Amino acid sequence: MDDYFAEYLPQDKSNYIRNLQKKGLKVAMVGDGINDGAALSLADVSISLKGASDVAIDSADVIFMDGNLAKLDQLFDISHLLKRDLNRSFKMIVIPNVICIVGSLMGIVNINMSLVLNNVFNMLAVTQATIPLYDYSTKQIPNAKPK
Repeated sequence: MDDYFAEYLPQDKSNYIRNLQKKGLKVAMVGDGINDGAALSLADVSISLKGASDVAIDSADVIFMDGNLAKLDQLFDISHLLKRDLNRSFKMIVIPNVICIVGSLMGIVNINMSLVLNNVFNMLAVTQATIPLYDYSTKQIPNAKPK
């Protein structure tokens, strides 16, 4: 997060978000009132709190159920972990499948071997994707700072 802005009028919030997005920036909006609804729906990521207005809750992508923003930092850590894990799983499925398809077309890998390799790497990707469940169940979020 590079910067933050507060105490804007409702129409100014929406205009400010649009201007930041025109510059190519990703915008996160935190709001809890009815006057935040338009800005929350415009933002790339919208965050609200338990007990906020119905408009704010319906517009929000993320709702903190404990009613405060104390875990906002943890939200960013979890999102970086999710992105890392999705990229890893994608590579674990796509790369072996491309190798198997190209190998089958060139006659290097027969169809049975291709099917076995496909299923093995799919199982490895599923297994790798379940590792974060253990980390989250122990209430420990590993270091997830972006590279």
